[in-house]
This record gives sequence, structure tokens and C-alpha cells, in this order.
Amino acid sequence: MKNLVRVLSLALVVVMLCVTLASCAGLSGTYMAGTEQLNTTYKFSPFGKVTVTYTMGGANQTSEGKYKIDGDKITFTTEVDGKEVSAEFKFEKTDDGIKIEGLEYKKQ
Repeated sequence: MKNLVRVLSLALVVVMLCVTLASCAGLSGTYMAGTEQLNTTYKFSPFGKVTVTYTMGGANQTSEGKYKIDGDKITFTTEVDGKEVSAEFKFEKTDDGIKIEGLEYKKQ
């Protein structure tokens, strides 16, 4: 009986660990939309980190921050002038990318 309890306890710990790791995954990879003159690239990293790069006419502007997905909303948080600023947008996963406020970003 004690061995059965030990095996079940170990199995429960493994399941809880897998659920915890899966919830941290979120998005991963690079998503891009735009043209040669103007495009936006989102690079999603583990643990809710995101790097956004805007390219216009050969000039780049990069911003780093965090993201959180809650249902059909994505919230981006970054620091501006020493203050934390957040913005929430409509969000949807598609077959080959994501949509933010209806604009489709293809996974690279």
C-alpha cells in the first residue's frame, strides 16, 4: 500500500510539473508583417518576454518588454521614462501566425 501511495504521489508531482512548464510557454518565435518600406517584427521568448522591432526606410527602432495572453487579449508591458506602461490588444492565433488587432503576422 505504501508503494502505491509513493507511485501515485510521484505521478502527481510529474503531472503538476508538466502543467507548470506548459503554462510558461506562451508564444515562441518570430512573427512579421509589413512591406519592404515599413514592417513590424515581434520576437517572443520564453517566460513572457518580447522584443518588438519597427523598420522604416532602413532605420530600426527596437523595444523590449513582457507580454501576457488572456483569452482573446494580449497585453504588452514595457518601461517608458522609468514608468511601466501597458497596452491591451485583440489577439488571435491563426494556422500560420497570429493576429493583433486584426493585422496578421506570419511566423518566420
